[in-house]
Formats: sequence, C-alpha cells, structure tokens
Amino acid sequence: MRDAWELVVSRRFRGPVVLLGISLTTEDESRMFRGVVRASAKVGSWPMAALLRLMPLMARAAKGPAGHKKELVEDLKQNRARDSVRVCLEYLDYIAAGRDFAAELAASGAPVWVGHAQKGDGDLTDAERATLQAAPTVTVVTIPGSVFLLPDEAPQQTAAVIANALEHVA
Repeated sequence: MRDAWELVVSRRFRGPVVLLGISLTTEDESRMFRGVVRASAKVGSWPMAALLRLMPLMARAAKGPAGHKKELVEDLKQNRARDSVRVCLEYLDYIAAGRDFAAELAASGAPVWVGHAQKGDGDLTDAERATLQAAPTVTVVTIPGSVFLLPDEAPQQTAAVIANALEHVA
C-alpha cells in the first residue's frame, strides 16, 4: 500500500485511482483485526493463524455464487500466518502514522473513486468522508448494506465503480 499511496499523493501518477474498502486510520479498521495483528506481533503468529482459519468460514457465509465462494475459500487457505502478520503489522503502522490521508488524497489532484460498504469493508470517519467529498477530483461511492468482502460480495457495484472511473478519464 505504501508505495502505491506515495505515488498517487506525490502527483506522479495521474490516475484514475480506484480504492476499494480502504481504511485511512487504524480506528477505521476492525478492533478485532487490530487486536489479532498486535497480539500476533507480541506472542507469535498463532492469533493470526486462528483468524486465517476463520476466514474461510466467513467466505462461505458471504453473498455470492457457490462456485466463486469455493474458489475464494481455497485462495484464503493459501495465506500463511507469519507473512500475514508481517504485512498487516506494516499496514497498521503505516496508517497509524498520524497523517491525514484523506487530505493528502484530496490534494493529490488525481481522479479518485473511493468505494466502500455502508457497514463492514472500508469504513470512513465523518471527517474523512467530508474531506473526500469536498475534493473536486474525488468520488465517494457507498455500497448499501453490510459487506465484508467488497469485490466478492458486491461484484456488480464494484465493477460499476471501476467502469465509472474509466469512463470519466478516457
């Protein structure tokens, strides 16, 4: 995330940028997720391993065709706890840096579409939402309802966000 983000906010990449289910602060992330990552960093990767074992159960309960859910479950089973802890810890440290990522994104001038679920995947604070919505080059799209695996549970809406970005830039 860090390298792609820095490319966009440096104004070297002119877009379009589509961000799906993003979190701009640690508070936007699930408390459980943050707890698992931080605990795994302290006591070893077993908390993350437990979470990774639960992910296929969540995927089976997700909305969507059975064949796709089966593929998703198999993909999720490929995650390794130690690697997941390293990546997620780096990510949480990055978004905890005290930067105003919404303001940076708004000031980038890049055409940006932010797609997130009303509840679940990619929460935004009221201040982040206001900053992003005030930016002339940012489009915020809220997908109604509770969605935890945005591209998998809401593929039509996700595709519409991407298509909209491409239409406006082409």
